[in-house]
Amino acid sequence: MDFVWSRMAMGPDDQVFLAESRDDYSIAVMDLEGNLLRRINRQYTAPARDERQIKNANQIIDAVATYHPAPLKGKSIEKYEPAIGNLMVTADGRLWIQSGHADSDLPPGTWVLFDVFDADGRFEKQVALKGSYNRNRDAVFVLPNNRVMVVTGALDAFLNQLNSADESAEDVDPLEIICFELEM
Repeated sequence: MDFVWSRMAMGPDDQVFLAESRDDYSIAVMDLEGNLLRRINRQYTAPARDERQIKNANQIIDAVATYHPAPLKGKSIEKYEPAIGNLMVTADGRLWIQSGHADSDLPPGTWVLFDVFDADGRFEKQVALKGSYNRNRDAVFVLPNNRVMVVTGALDAFLNQLNSADESAEDVDPLEIICFELEM
């Protein structure tokens, strides 16, 4: 399932940021009429999915297919993580991108890594969030004013609501929403 809504965001001044392709590290910045204002690109090679990521992808597709009105005609799992898994724009116009880094590519103690671009689309830095969260099962959102929100167990909750989790709802920890302030 290519969830396109995680690859688009509204920025300040009514700009729309859209990663048009799952496999390209390229973001189109457009006005509300759909006119291309600029394109933000970065050299990137997506990592191959490991067995756990392939299992997660299968679980999600099977869960959604169970409740889809038309029967699933077939399924194939991409061999590589998406180039851009999540895209967010802060009030100051910075673009935060969570790419498909392999766990083995992350610095020690890091659970998620963001590429940050300034308001003009120039690469500024990478931000490594330290902690013991699970980037494959927990959700992260960059909020205005240097805040980050973590939702623990987001994937498990999604799968549980579709009766497709590995564990029953009673065996899964409850969702937690945690807000942090970034020290930049």
